[in-house]
Amino acid sequence: MAFPRLAKVATAATSVTLALLLIAHAWYWRVGVSLVEDTIAGWSDEIRERGGRVEIEGFAIGGYPLRFDVSAASVLVEAMGPPLAWSWRGDAVRAQARVWEPGIVAVRLSGGHEWRVKDRDGASRTTVSVDGLTAGFEIADSELKSLKASLKNIAASRDGLAGPVTAKSAVVSGMRERGAEAVGAFRSTGRIRRADLPLAPSISLGAVVDRLTWDLVVAPLPASAGAEGLAVWRDDGGKVDIDSLALRWGALVVDAEGTISLDRRFRPLAAVTATVHGHRALIDSLVQAGRMGAVKGAAAKIAVGVLSDPADDGGIVVPLIAQDGWLTAGRWRVLRLPPVVSSPGT
Repeated sequence: MAFPRLAKVATAATSVTLALLLIAHAWYWRVGVSLVEDTIAGWSDEIRERGGRVEIEGFAIGGYPLRFDVSAASVLVEAMGPPLAWSWRGDAVRAQARVWEPGIVAVRLSGGHEWRVKDRDGASRTTVSVDGLTAGFEIADSELKSLKASLKNIAASRDGLAGPVTAKSAVVSGMRERGAEAVGAFRSTGRIRRADLPLAPSISLGAVVDRLTWDLVVAPLPASAGAEGLAVWRDDGGKVDIDSLALRWGALVVDAEGTISLDRRFRPLAAVTATVHGHRALIDSLVQAGRMGAVKGAAAKIAVGVLSDPADDGGIVVPLIAQDGWLTAGRWRVLRLPPVVSSPGT
């Protein structure tokens, strides 16, 4: 008789334990949902208080019991800054995370999405649009640990350019570097396929860049891409170590490595070694595009040959220096380099 009673007690204890676990899990899931709702509401209120606008249609949170599943049918955000005035207009958005791994998030943007950014003075505007984006990222201890994104049909334009830069696809990934010497460093790899530049199709290289790939380390990762964030990054010794940069553009093939930073006026400051095949086609294209005179183009071909070392298969090895707003090969000025952002207060 003792055994049946013991079995009943065990069954009852198990049932109570399972019930408590289910209640605790439901409470945990609800806390997570509340945190998402409060974060989005706080972010929206902050934008509206600065004169901006946030409209999220078809907002929903589901996925119980195994996931947090946040979705919206469409999104419209207009933020007035500071530091930047920007907007985001897009179709469906969906973000998912497992209940037991809430810091690992998968994001999918369906349909068309467009982002616009204005400089502080409002004089120029950059627009980026995509037809689809999938991404995954991991956040731990309030820091971005890893990221991977895949984009389709990208178009980027800026006031003053002859037209948009478009690309068929792009894949970007990144992760925090490990080790005591890599504190704050972030490695990024990626590739862009079939980039169409706003150039005349008659130039020697053509208007389509077949492929651009990179493997680089940003140390440390800037707090923001605006002038203030980049100024702090620069003053703290920020730099980009290029382990590999490869360009395939018509007859031009470039493989480079080196280091890039910024000077006081936010212009590139760099020391790069590039192995180049097809440099004559590049110079011809600069002449045809009006970036270099015919006489200077002819002199550039001679100077590059003199200042470079031979590489395999008829290529050349060129030391490139970016300093004082110019890209130079030896003592020859190749291209003027503008600031990457507007300076604060201008």
